[in-house]
Amino acid sequence: MQKNKIKVAVVLIITGGLSATMAMAQRKLVVPENVKATFAQEYKNSTGVRWEKEHGTYEASFNSNNQKMSATYDDAGKKLETEVAISLSKLPEKAQKYANGKGKVKGAARIVKSDGTVIFEAELQGKDLLFAEDGKFIKESKD
Repeated sequence: MQKNKIKVAVVLIITGGLSATMAMAQRKLVVPENVKATFAQEYKNSTGVRWEKEHGTYEASFNSNNQKMSATYDDAGKKLETEVAISLSKLPEKAQKYANGKGKVKGAARIVKSDGTVIFEAELQGKDLLFAEDGKFIKESKD
């Protein structure tokens, strides 16, 4: 009787492990070839590339020329924006003051949209604050 219980337990453990592995494999992101090709052409020397799907777009996080960056693309492979990590001191002064008043700033970025518009981002615990190029507050978004 004891041996049967052990066999059943082993089968359940193996089955559970296989189910978890299959679920993880199904969640693996498939990035369209045209998106990967556009990225590879633009960022030939990038390293540490990680892809994720965010709000229906594809975002590549990577390092290029010793800078932490990300680039976001639509399904057609059109680049929507580029984000470069910057030091907090590179935020416009008005943005620095506003962000520091909202809590501890963990990181900052300069974002260039496909139309050339520049915005800044200050990352706080659980939220991002977005600012215009002149430092004027635009909006807050949840992480």
